[in-house]
Amino acid sequence: METETVYYHEDALYINEVTLSDIAAQVGTPTYVYSLPRAVANLQRIQTAFAALAPHIHYSAKANANLTLLGTLHAAGAGIDAVSAGEIHRALSAGVPANEIVFAGVGKTPDELRYAVEQGVGWFNVENVAECDLLNSIAGELGRTGVQVALRLNPEVTANTHPYIATGHGGAKFGLTADAISLILASQAEYPHLKFEGIHVHIGSQLHDTDATQQAVHAALRVIAPYPTIRTVNIGGGFPVAYASGTELPLFEAFAQAMTPLLRGYNVMLEPGRSIIADAGVLLVK
Repeated sequence: METETVYYHEDALYINEVTLSDIAAQVGTPTYVYSLPRAVANLQRIQTAFAALAPHIHYSAKANANLTLLGTLHAAGAGIDAVSAGEIHRALSAGVPANEIVFAGVGKTPDELRYAVEQGVGWFNVENVAECDLLNSIAGELGRTGVQVALRLNPEVTANTHPYIATGHGGAKFGLTADAISLILASQAEYPHLKFEGIHVHIGSQLHDTDATQQAVHAALRVIAPYPTIRTVNIGGGFPVAYASGTELPLFEAFAQAMTPLLRGYNVMLEPGRSIIADAGVLLVK
């Protein structure tokens, strides 16, 4: 599939005005080739679409954790969403300040949590009560207070996407129930080393419409309504990309239009990954 970035000209395949055959000749195959300008342009499209909310955008490093890419996207205004200590380390190595890193993911180990607290990672998206208890304990051992937490809500909504990449339905392993979050927030004194300042939802990848995301945000706002000090809403990512010509998918602007009326006045965070990098590269093979 040709794009503005990868295209044919006079029987030669180009990426950003560079012939891919020249790259293959220089470095061999197989090799991945990415366009940094295209990745930055995709980030800027998201920034522009959501400008009314002035969001904090954290690029999801699991989509591609190349150090040059991480550093370039940070220079263009993005923080990093990491799901392992390795991704945190790569972000730091790329020059991303620790306070601009979000540590997410359902499988954080005690050693990873300790490393993240030691490094001063800015946000922890907490998935369950046991993780909440463990993070508070580790922060206490390290003499840290005010560790910023966003509790991940399982909003029990079904996203219009492939079932294997839907993460917000009732049977998913991801996130806390609304009741569990309410219990944690009602007992914040039991977590003296944590600061509960946000709520997080991420309902899947390749979302084919905005309806489920709207439902998830409504659910999140209902949960935090009794707690006016919680002003950060992280709506994750999931923006779709086309893998075939002629595919009709909602644009960033459609998601922004749907979210803006709901989230005005909140500190909004986004975690796009695939939508920034998927159409910015090719795999060269023979």
